[in-house]
Amino acid sequence: MADVLNRTTLEFRKSVHTPDYSWQEWIINPDFSAVEKVPRKYWTVDGDKVREMTAKEKVVVNAADLYAYKAAKLDSLRETSMQQVGVATGKYKTAKAKIDAAEDKAAVDAVTLEEEGV
Repeated sequence: MADVLNRTTLEFRKSVHTPDYSWQEWIINPDFSAVEKVPRKYWTVDGDKVREMTAKEKVVVNAADLYAYKAAKLDSLRETSMQQVGVATGKYKTAKAKIDAAEDKAAVDAVTLEEEGV
């Protein structure tokens, strides 16, 4: 039994049956000493070694994270805005219907008064 780390996804599996894992896709018994105190998002694989990303590599990861955060925030704001527009539209339609009804009643009352000679 051995531990393995996927070279692409950095998925780690403990105590696996090694023949089930291709060395092209997995590092068998990886050495994590170079990344012990490093967040996994800053790990990278060079050959059979796991190492900490360079500052330039981290900038790319951070930019991608920031973009994803901003995109999610924008989606959330759009959703909230659309909900508020929906509520406002509903209130507008309700108010307009009341005004239309009042205008219709006023028109009917005016005709009635006119017919009565008032």
